[in-house]
Amino acid sequence: MNNIPQILIADDDSIIHMSMDVIAEKQGWKLTHTSLPKQTLEKVNNEIFDLIILDIHFGHKKAGLEVLKSLQKSSPLTPVIMLSGENEFSFIKEALKLGAEDYIIKGDEEEKLVHSIGQVLKTKKLSDQSLAHSRELIHRDEAHQLVGETVVVQELRKTIDKLRNKRINILIYGETGTGKEIVARGLRARSGDELEPFVAIDSATILSSTAESSLFGHEKGAFTGAEQSKTGLFEEARDGTIYFDEVSNMPLEIQSKLMRVLQEKEIRKLGSNQTIKLDFRVIAATNKDLTELSKKGEFKDDLFQRLNVVPITIPPLRDRANDVPLLISRAFLKAGSPQFNISEDAITLLKVYPWPGNVRELVHLVHYWIAMNDTGSIEVPDLPPHIRIAAQKKGFSSSNNQSQSNEQTRSDKSGTFYDKVEAYESSLLKEEYKICDGNISALAEKMGMDRSHLYSKLAQYGIHQKREKNKPHSL
Repeated sequence: MNNIPQILIADDDSIIHMSMDVIAEKQGWKLTHTSLPKQTLEKVNNEIFDLIILDIHFGHKKAGLEVLKSLQKSSPLTPVIMLSGENEFSFIKEALKLGAEDYIIKGDEEEKLVHSIGQVLKTKKLSDQSLAHSRELIHRDEAHQLVGETVVVQELRKTIDKLRNKRINILIYGETGTGKEIVARGLRARSGDELEPFVAIDSATILSSTAESSLFGHEKGAFTGAEQSKTGLFEEARDGTIYFDEVSNMPLEIQSKLMRVLQEKEIRKLGSNQTIKLDFRVIAATNKDLTELSKKGEFKDDLFQRLNVVPITIPPLRDRANDVPLLISRAFLKAGSPQFNISEDAITLLKVYPWPGNVRELVHLVHYWIAMNDTGSIEVPDLPPHIRIAAQKKGFSSSNNQSQSNEQTRSDKSGTFYDKVEAYESSLLKEEYKICDGNISALAEKMGMDRSHLYSKLAQYGIHQKREKNKPHSL
């Protein structure tokens, strides 16, 4: 792996290129130069860079911002530092909203420029290491796709490894969306390089009228319409595993027939007098308490005892919240999408959210981001309202946390352009808040901001709280 930072300088000013060459030689950076927007995008599509330094105007007013928008779509993991002249705070604000990592004012001292570039390169390196670690963990789990590092997942993984080659019936307990079928497939044994047969059945779709034909097969002419013989699902699972998903939904009549097959390990096709001996293992899954259902007569107790030889419980996502970032990475990779940059505050809210739909809900959220988010970054305001509301009910204040995070950021980056940007932002919000007489709806519309994001910014600068002390504001 090449440890020399690869930096692309995109500017139509030859003096900038020459100046950066001098600095790069001192710092040990390798520079690539472009002077046109189209040339820049082609370079990024064909080569990998650790950092892009982009002129905000690039030939004509704000052309660099258009290039930035394209870069956020084509190469969202590559950080971009914008170059601009003095007193262009409106452009600074727009560039940051579009996803720029930092900003350099032309004419800044070399020390300040080197510091800004060094900080971004350092952050990029840490991000790359984190992504590589996530990929390593994900590839390690390819055998059964069980992603996670929490203790409960590690123990579950050990259980799966112990049971993989055991010809024993297993009952998997878990809420909807926890990944019961993933665990079931992970229990498949191997014969050399080949996985054993695995036949999955949705128990709710088994109809009493056609169950025997589906499960056990039939001979030609066994009933009207049986124009040819058919192999049943149990026979397809010979020497492998047959999996019944949500087994509690299976009709009682079919439960009795299944019990007989489990006991005898043989089937008889409809229309045949011959029995077929089979070796198979049954794995069943349920999101209900089968003990209670059997007491109520809603599930056959003898079948329950046959299935419940080794019970496995999959924890809900809320009980392994620290796995959320890794599961998100997995979802992006599996969808074939680059990983989005998700802020620490957003990750915190995602961890405290109870996830009633479990991992399935998380995957759907990632697919929503991929379809709807063009910036490649997720902040607290980008989270669905129900996630933010649920976090607040648990006592988490996204505004306070965002404020603390921004205070830390300002502390870490004091002396850079961030002070100027936030001073400008604070001044602008105070002025517009006063003009709108504290009307949040009017202010949000005027500023083109989401209300929740606006509330966060007002709290950050102490504007909203101060107004509330003096007089009530109108919504």
